[in-house]
Amino acid sequence: YPNESMNTWEIGEAISDKFIGVQSVVAHGNYLYVLDTANPEFKGIITEPRMYVYDLRDNKLVKTYIFPSDVVKKNSYTNDLRVDDKNHKIYITDSGAAGLIILDTKTGKFTRVLDDSQYTKAEFDHLTINGKEWKGVVHADGIALDTKHDILYLHALSAYTLYGIKTADLSNPDALKKTQVFSLKTGAPDGMIFDENGNLYIGDLESNSISYLTPDRKELKPFVQTDVDWPDTFSIHDGYLYYSNSRISETRGDISQMFFTINKVKLPTK
Repeated sequence: YPNESMNTWEIGEAISDKFIGVQSVVAHGNYLYVLDTANPEFKGIITEPRMYVYDLRDNKLVKTYIFPSDVVKKNSYTNDLRVDDKNHKIYITDSGAAGLIILDTKTGKFTRVLDDSQYTKAEFDHLTINGKEWKGVVHADGIALDTKHDILYLHALSAYTLYGIKTADLSNPDALKKTQVFSLKTGAPDGMIFDENGNLYIGDLESNSISYLTPDRKELKPFVQTDVDWPDTFSIHDGYLYYSNSRISETRGDISQMFFTINKVKLPTK
């Protein structure tokens, strides 16, 4: 998608208008947002990261956003995004250089916030998955937007703390110092997403499970406890949660014989 040509770039080739290192693909309304890290080997960006926007009604490219040098760093890894229609913003996590990038879709202006902040930084340098140590310092990764209360939730992958910050305060350093930031201890996640009832689904990489945080933000309930192996790429459609088992802790060397699944689970009734 959208065609073969966009998917033909290989490491070592000249940089061109092709996908280099796509990390996140988010369907929102009639549009598909494709986030290209430009960091294909986790060794630093080789050109400016980009975000492509496609119209799903005809699969045509309608916009390409190029991240300017003042909002990304050499080790940036633009990881995931959420679209805020109400406030005309797109929020993008940077898991390589801890921070959050905000795009104003009205003006096209990018802003970097929460740079090297406790809200975006990893808390440790490894996880224990299936009894084995997986080493990795991954900063702000999971992201979810509560559109009812205008709160953006963030979680570093190498961390056990979920944070929720009012969207109005994200670009205002003075307000951010005074605002009440929500925090909750959880497992270490990758994927996160809200359903229409206000439940926040969040993976737990170390326990091979998915839980959900209730709308009152007081209880983390077990949800999926089988067929889970590094759950990511959460999507919700017609009453079901879809997630991929990316098996990242097992991907070393040749992965051509590995199998990866997309799983579908019915959402809770409440």
